[in-house]
Amino acid sequence: MSIYFYSALLLAFFGCIFIYLASRHQLWLKRNFPPLLLRRSGLLLFVISLIFLITNMQAITAVFIFLAWVMLWLVLFPYLGALKSSRDKRP
Repeated sequence: MSIYFYSALLLAFFGCIFIYLASRHQLWLKRNFPPLLLRRSGLLLFVISLIFLITNMQAITAVFIFLAWVMLWLVLFPYLGALKSSRDKRP
């Protein structure tokens, strides 16, 4: 695998973080940041990540890997937030 593959996964990971933090129901931080800026930044990172993946492999494979990676993190982040908030409430 080339450096583009790993950088694409890292960019998609940070894009997922930005998209999650744009939600008003996020449980990681006490205050909310401007959602429009975070969503646009996350989507820009998604596009760059997908471009890196498509230049590295076939388009169908790149889209599948990208969507599976994003789905993994966007499903996992709310559970991590719930785990964090449950640990904060313990005496």
